[in-house]
Amino acid sequence: MSKFLISYDLKGEEDKEDYNDVIKYIESFPRHAKALYSQWVVESDQTASEIRAELQNIVDSTDVVFVVKVDSSWASFNLPKDAVSVLKS
Repeated sequence: MSKFLISYDLKGEEDKEDYNDVIKYIESFPRHAKALYSQWVVESDQTASEIRAELQNIVDSTDVVFVVKVDSSWASFNLPKDAVSVLKS
């Protein structure tokens, strides 16, 4: 399985339910952890494009989504332990 970094910025008149829908999707991955405010790491057999496409079905057309595959070359400082655990697995 590959590791991915998912970042999102919900624009405009977003409400708590909009964020909850995105978070619910991200938490559907068996291994996931919040890394930063609107940034998560997940483990998946999908591609970055497939994850992005699924998120596009949830967010509005003005929102921003960024999904990138994380390879073995990464570094962090004070990243939450759960996020480091997903990245190291």
